Amino acid sequence: MTPAVSRSILNNNISPLARDEVQPAFDKLTPAQTRVAAVMANQAAIQNVDVGTVLGMGAIESAYGAVKDRIGSQYQGPTQIGNAEFNANASPAAQALGKLDTYANIQAGVAYMGSIEKQLVDKGIANPTTGDVYGAYNQGVAGYSSLKNNPDISAVDALRKAGVSAEVARARVAANLPSSLKAKAGTITAQQFANAISNYPANSYASITKAPLSQVKSPSSIANTTPSLSNFAGTPSKPA
Repeated sequence: MTPAVSRSILNNNISPLARDEVQPAFDKLTPAQTRVAAVMANQAAIQNVDVGTVLGMGAIESAYGAVKDRIGSQYQGPTQIGNAEFNANASPAAQALGKLDTYANIQAGVAYMGSIEKQLVDKGIANPTTGDVYGAYNQGVAGYSSLKNNPDISAVDALRKAGVSAEVARARVAANLPSSLKAKAGTITAQQFANAISNYPANSYASITKAPLSQVKSPSSIANTTPSLSNFAGTPSKPA
């Protein structure tokens, strides 16, 4: 189960941030979801990562902490970040708190999203969208870039070009298609598959908040509203 936000964060009362400055549609969220979404939005601004991308990712990955982690999975917390990705992207303060601390999980997850944006540009995908970032989060930067750069071959063959085995590629495609397309997992083109998965963040956000992701705005004041993560170094997570 996703842990509660650290008590130190709750004591700083950041939940109004999302309600008043980021997206009024957060009124559709529970208080716990709003707290998580607020931290995500704040970290997006602090790290100069598109806030719409971060909030879309929070919706699809965990519904802002409302969806339980899969038992036995290394992908955990609001951002569903893996061990290697956390270790590579967590700040020293986040490392001290650990991946299961909600605030640390979000700091590292947002940093990873920002890293993906830059890597996609290096792979020839200019101006990556929220859907592109999710696609790379889901299939790996190499895998998703191969899907985008080889649009007319099958999705399975595009993933194989990125070094994925045929068996794993087929399983990945089948697992990430909507029910209506699963029968075409072996023949769907790379472009069709990329389009399908890139729609998931916006669809999840709209389902949860009852508003389009395109309405999200990133206010200039957000980065100065919440103390930086360094203020919480060594503060363990506690139930709210």
